[in-house]
Amino acid sequence: MEDEERLEELSKKLDEIIKRLDLIEKALKALGELGFLPELMGLIRGSTRLCSSRLQALRRALTAEEILRRLEPGDDISRHIIEALAEGGPMNISELTRAVRARRGRASRRTGGTA
Repeated sequence: MEDEERLEELSKKLDEIIKRLDLIEKALKALGELGFLPELMGLIRGSTRLCSSRLQALRRALTAEEILRRLEPGDDISRHIIEALAEGGPMNISELTRAVRARRGRASRRTGGTA
């Protein structure tokens, strides 16, 4: 239970950080549009985007961890799909098939994941 509480606390903190970064990005964009130090604004905006993308990746990993804990022990294909999405973010079915194939050695869109 302690792990779940820590995971939930970390999840809430991540959500708050992501919200704050979004606000910072919006404010920086507005300042940039007004012409305040364009070079500096571009650098700062790029830095916040980088941090934001890394935090989003961490958010995906935490979500995947929560889901993986609930899976049945023999649910191998679901585990690979969740791990691929956590690592790569949103993707279409072809990209997901390639990612699962790279992890598992095989994957098929026609049969729901295994060949």
